[in-house]
Amino acid sequence: MKILLTRPKVDSLETSRLLEKIKIGTEILPFLKIREFSYVVPKLQQIDIIIFTSKNAVKFFKFDKKFREKMVFSVGFETKNLLKKNGYKNIKNTTQTLDKLL
Repeated sequence: MKILLTRPKVDSLETSRLLEKIKIGTEILPFLKIREFSYVVPKLQQIDIIIFTSKNAVKFFKFDKKFREKMVFSVGFETKNLLKKNGYKNIKNTTQTLDKLL
């Protein structure tokens, strides 16, 4: 069996390694390229809740200790685990879709 992985290259490589452990071959064809860009973080008092729908969003978010006190919604185990690694504690998570989280 062989699976086509269309996630960004770095994510596909991680998935490919996991699948190879259980003897499933992969072909990588990344349709997206995730990259960081410059932005200004909104003022803290204007933010009540932060929603992260991917671990890539967590990777590129400019973390400030003050944001770690906010309620955070996340989609997926990997997103949740990366948020925890970055010091967030008040995390509500779904392992399904954003619709389920809402």
